[in-house]
Amino acid sequence: MLNTQDQLVILSDLKQENTIQQSANDTKMLSNLLKDNLLQINQAGVILDFNHQNCSIFIKKLSKNSNIKDIFPNHILSLLQESIAEVQAQENNLSFHISEEIADKQKNYEIRIERIDEKNILLIIRELEKTLAKKASARKSIFESKFLHFSELLPQTVFECNLQGDIQFINKNGLKLLGYSQTSLNPDFNIKHIVAPSEIRKLSEFFLKSISSRKFSKEDFFAQQKSGTLFPAVLHISPMMQENKAIGFIGILFDISEQKKIESEFAVAQKMAKEANELKSVFLANLSHELRTPMNGVLGFSELLTFEENLSTEAKEYVNIINKSAIHLRSMIDDIIDLVKLDQGEIKISENRFNLNNLMNDVYVFYKNNIHYLKKDIELIVSNSLTDSDSEILSDSYKLKQILNNLLSNAVKFTESGKIEIGYILKNPKTLLFYVKDTGIGLTEDVRKNIFTRYKQADNAITRKYNGNGLGLSISKDLVNMLGGELSVESPSEKGSTFYFTLPFNR
Repeated sequence: MLNTQDQLVILSDLKQENTIQQSANDTKMLSNLLKDNLLQINQAGVILDFNHQNCSIFIKKLSKNSNIKDIFPNHILSLLQESIAEVQAQENNLSFHISEEIADKQKNYEIRIERIDEKNILLIIRELEKTLAKKASARKSIFESKFLHFSELLPQTVFECNLQGDIQFINKNGLKLLGYSQTSLNPDFNIKHIVAPSEIRKLSEFFLKSISSRKFSKEDFFAQQKSGTLFPAVLHISPMMQENKAIGFIGILFDISEQKKIESEFAVAQKMAKEANELKSVFLANLSHELRTPMNGVLGFSELLTFEENLSTEAKEYVNIINKSAIHLRSMIDDIIDLVKLDQGEIKISENRFNLNNLMNDVYVFYKNNIHYLKKDIELIVSNSLTDSDSEILSDSYKLKQILNNLLSNAVKFTESGKIEIGYILKNPKTLLFYVKDTGIGLTEDVRKNIFTRYKQADNAITRKYNGNGLGLSISKDLVNMLGGELSVESPSEKGSTFYFTLPFNR
């Protein structure tokens, strides 16, 4: 037998259950008193509960466990399903308005979707009062008035047409552009009248695509004036939607005649510039080759004269000047030839396997002799970070030597005395970092900015003193890029310069 305490607990639980049941009954009764239709559905659209069986937009009476697919017309159902998915995804309530013709009367509804929890949704369907419908109509009228006013201010052609393309509105500037007047328009005035006859099919496909995507679309057309004159244009259209159905289009037609004219002139100028550049390259290549042959002859004989014992000291000095000038001129010719080949894409990478230390030593010996020949007080140092056995690499040895020659030639040219160091280190397992460091005149900030730009040099005083054509470093940068690396420079003003470049460490 239950004691008194247990009996009190049971009585309390029964009372609480009665209270909950009474609350549920009260809620149900209150919902039944509302004119709004309330539907509780799950994720699949199954109706779990409702307050009224009938609604003028329902296809049939409601019943529990029926589905919203069975009670809503298709055009409302598709919009409703999209809205339900959006509410579940964003966890925000939303609503939309629809207008239906029922028994020859236009009725307006608001459908509100509220998220109960992750599995359940509450639909609230409310028939709007006539006053609300009138207010909505008034707001629409104000909006249309503003749209018409705004469209008249635009210089472009603004129009509205139905799904068949019949133009129901076009602004004054549009009429002027197309050569029409308001009085000359007839009821059959159609969008197909303002495009070239050959593009009518393209226009139809464009409209269908816009309806399918329900998004703003644009396309190039040849528009046609009343006189038959064609002009290039861009047509922008956006479908007008009502109750999730397209009922027409709003469009803007842009006359792009001036733009096309500029583009055409630019294309002609670009073609002429390209042809002129190609002619320049061919001319420079031919000229360089024509100059190189006699220059090699001058250089060869001047070098032979240096070994002539019967020359006076003064004559030997003259021969030395000829030899130096010939070497400098041949270097300039070689640079021009390389530049032309780079522009025409004739320089190709030819990879071969070689010993990097041997290449670095060859360059060192050549410039060691060159410094001695120039009688400069410069200490030349070479630093190889890999052992001879580990310095076998796969790259283009000819291009690498050309890059090092260009950088060392500059270092020797701008260093009267001091030290020049060439070398490389293994930056990481896949990258080699080369450097050429000198104690020469250094570079100002302005010079550093343009140091790799073609034909750019230091100031005129330096150019006159040291000569040069401003091509060597530009060519080196292009070659480094072709080999898969990067070229850069560091140079505190008047404290020398250090050029760095990277190359892939392929073995």
